[in-house]
Amino acid sequence: MNNNDNQFDIYDELMSNDWNHSRAESGDGLVRYDQPPSYETFIRECFLKNRPALFTAKCGLMNDWPCLTEWLTEDRTRPNFDRLVQLYGSMIVPVTKCASNLTEYGSDENKSTMRFDEFVQLWRDTTTAAEYYCKDWLLQKMSDETKPLFYSIPVYFQSDWLNEKCLVNNEDDFRFVYMGGDGTNTPLHMDVLGTYSWSANICGQKRWRFSKPYSIEFIQEP
Repeated sequence: MNNNDNQFDIYDELMSNDWNHSRAESGDGLVRYDQPPSYETFIRECFLKNRPALFTAKCGLMNDWPCLTEWLTEDRTRPNFDRLVQLYGSMIVPVTKCASNLTEYGSDENKSTMRFDEFVQLWRDTTTAAEYYCKDWLLQKMSDETKPLFYSIPVYFQSDWLNEKCLVNNEDDFRFVYMGGDGTNTPLHMDVLGTYSWSANICGQKRWRFSKPYSIEFIQEP
């Protein structure tokens, strides 16, 4: 059996699967991978069971990403601000002023646009670094689409029907870039249309908090 046949078998199982799992059957704990799993293993352990997954740096999924050398310092521990400004300084980017509660965070008063080099000035200033967050930046769409991606998509996430449809029809785009200093954040939310998403952290640390799937009915916006 070749790899394509194997993937078709997995998709057949996915489409025919009874999603009325009990909580005990579905399992909701984080699955951590320090070595790249096979595609089938990821589908069976995470996707079919609706479990979050963490791929650590040991998996090497980002080792060949151009953004690692283009955006970071040589030791890859800090943003290369001068290089970022050189690449994107004149672009107009969306910037959110972080707030302590969801109502303030989502208000139009806390959302603005500015040149990227202006945002970097706020980012580099220790008095404003935690306050201004460049988020939901459609960098690839705003760039020349003929240019290669500044990242590569791991095999586990290459089936992306939502973005494929949007890009073919020149509609919305959900390939976001986020940049910000210590303390910038996104409040509790559900991903677009309740779909799955993946995120890669190329510099710094990011804390995630997940609610269990069956607790969504108890989550209310203030």
